[in-house]
Amino acid sequence: MSRLERFWAGSWIRIKPARGNKLTTTDLPWLAAHKTQLRAAFAAGHLAHALLIHESRGSGGDILASWLACLVLCTHPSEAPCGSCLGCR
Repeated sequence: MSRLERFWAGSWIRIKPARGNKLTTTDLPWLAAHKTQLRAAFAAGHLAHALLIHESRGSGGDILASWLACLVLCTHPSEAPCGSCLGCR
């Protein structure tokens, strides 16, 4: 099994990065619920000071952690993470 193949919703899917060779959270649909929950906690000011992201190798835990760091550090809170400010890069 390669990094770009995952079992999801009862079948194997091949993941194709949207931009170049770098995977993002939009490329990994199983992270959508986690993103929604983390975004809501951050917006409400209830994001924990530490999170343990435990996942199977290659499932996108590192990508989720990078996305969360961008969410917290983004200087444009209305469109966080914007992906273009210094905090997001």
